[in-house]
Amino acid sequence: MTIRFADTALLPTALVCAALLVLAPAARPDTIHTVSGERLQSVTVESESLAGVVYKPARGAAVTLPIEDVDRIEYERRPALLDKAAVAVADGDSATALAIYREYLSAQVDSSSDTRRFPWAAAYAARRAIELAHSQRDWDAVGAVTDILVANYPDSRHVPAAYLAKADALALKGDRAAAGATLRELSVLVESKGLAPYFALETRLGQAMVGSDLTPTARLTELEKISAEAGSKFPRLFVRSLVARGEALLQVGFDEPARRDEMITKARELFERAAATPGADARSQAGAKTGLAECLFLGADSESDKDAIERARDLYLRVAVLFPDEAQYAPRALFFAGRCFDLLGGENDRQRAQRLYGEVIRLYPGTPWAEEARNQRR
Repeated sequence: MTIRFADTALLPTALVCAALLVLAPAARPDTIHTVSGERLQSVTVESESLAGVVYKPARGAAVTLPIEDVDRIEYERRPALLDKAAVAVADGDSATALAIYREYLSAQVDSSSDTRRFPWAAAYAARRAIELAHSQRDWDAVGAVTDILVANYPDSRHVPAAYLAKADALALKGDRAAAGATLRELSVLVESKGLAPYFALETRLGQAMVGSDLTPTARLTELEKISAEAGSKFPRLFVRSLVARGEALLQVGFDEPARRDEMITKARELFERAAATPGADARSQAGAKTGLAECLFLGADSESDKDAIERARDLYLRVAVLFPDEAQYAPRALFFAGRCFDLLGGENDRQRAQRLYGEVIRLYPGTPWAEEARNQRR
């Protein structure tokens, strides 16, 4: 017999209550992933702001987790539009996902319709939009969404990361002065809100990397200080600073040819250390592997040094395959993998090089590396 809701009036009250408890959807828990790699499962995120992420475990009182310790949060209940964006990402359609996240953010700024049920969702959509725009090298979108986030959700835990992404986008776009100004805004926020030392150090790292007024020696000195201060306290910042120091040393080698070999040797040591240090994020891993490949490629005695060229090729290919969304490294790595194949000189190698140049043009249009790849096409 099928029991209709109308029939429940004939059942004892206790039985009705029990049935409703069984039929009601269970509250689905959230999962917090920490920077140290821990997974806090079966929790309910109650609030998140610059002051921290407040969550309630399955048992016990609410806990506040500092935002610098939070890597990401998996929310079990999301607005339908954000589910749609997540599906687009899973399908590899990041352009559609970016458009959906921006659409959702714009709607919430206008109406705040989801503020009560999903108070975290608008700022989260902004953060994801920024990440996707960065991976697509849409620097203007990175800046535009950051400005919307800061103006409308200034207390969001995502604001510091958004400032950093905007500064990075401006630097990659070639506007180091604007990047520096953005980092100064972040520095003011860190100080005025009394944010953790982590954010002050992260801001300094950004300033050391993009500062146009620093000499190469001053840049390296500041980066060395940041590495020392980050140490084991902030593993991700430490690894990022190692990669930045390696890149700065390679730049010195380009600027001062007489010191080229010395700089390559020192840079390689830093990249190797960065690659071997646990706790690195995707960008630092891509940077360390690209840096190692550069050292091998530049350090090859000649085009006949096939061992070094093959090892560089393999590292470049790993970056291109494992980190295709790392806009600073993936296009360069794919291009130089092609150059390595060209230098190896076999007919099959040259054909592979041409295919890789075609992939650079297809996957990363509008980048300097796409233009370089066109120049190598035959």
